[in-house]
Amino acid sequence: RSVMVTARPVGYHGVDGSVWPLHGRYQGMEMGSKGVYLTSLYGFYHPVRVPLSQTPAYMRGAKPGPSKTDPSLIDAKIFTTADSEEEWEDVESAWWEAWSDDEDGLMVVGSRGGTFREQPVRLLKYPTEPFDFEPDDVFDWTMNLIAYSPGWRGPTLTSTWTQADPHMRFANPGDLDIWPQIAGWGRAGETINTLPDGIAGATVPFADVDFADGEHWLVDTDQLQLPIETVTETQAAARLAGLRFKYPIPKRTITPVEVPISISGATSETEITAYMIPLYKRPWG
Repeated sequence: RSVMVTARPVGYHGVDGSVWPLHGRYQGMEMGSKGVYLTSLYGFYHPVRVPLSQTPAYMRGAKPGPSKTDPSLIDAKIFTTADSEEEWEDVESAWWEAWSDDEDGLMVVGSRGGTFREQPVRLLKYPTEPFDFEPDDVFDWTMNLIAYSPGWRGPTLTSTWTQADPHMRFANPGDLDIWPQIAGWGRAGETINTLPDGIAGATVPFADVDFADGEHWLVDTDQLQLPIETVTETQAAARLAGLRFKYPIPKRTITPVEVPISISGATSETEITAYMIPLYKRPWG
């Protein structure tokens, strides 16, 4: 039987807010409709994993340790084109305004099944200009990109605790561990006693952290981030006395797991929402 094959969509969201369809059909735009075509990508499929080992004295061989993930280096080949030399200059100007070597843009790749994953990328270095001739209305570039936070992000999952549905559930269909974020609004007479830590039943006490009425708060369980941010209470993190979350949501937690959360004085307006962004090693598969 004949099968119609369409190109996998690839798009780039620039640091200036612009959106570029580079391959296939992306956000309703055909590839190259803005004058830039992607011809190849190298190094974007598998992360660079480096095995670590321990070799004590007098030991035959080595003892394997946990592998570490290096930043992903991606080479992208593109060409810019336009109907006239003047328009080509405009395309070039807009394209390079969308990139930076000190700020991330977003590379987005679609699968055959219609799902999308994204990864923040920036220029590792600006390309050397190979101008051995005067460009007219087309030019090729090889772009060296880097993802300092490697991994392809899938669609965000949410779970909301309310008085009508007093349950919170964690899930992670990705193939890398993730750290959820939890957010809500402070309300008079309401106390967040504990928040969940991982999926095995552990909790982190929060009763000593006061939130002003109507104040938005955000808890980031990632150990590399400030654990809590609020609009006005700049000392909220200090009130945790150095307490940190210990457990991520394990990879391939496909079935949502109910996790413990304790709230006193909740009303019908109380909403505590967990945000989970699955993290994958590859843009599809």
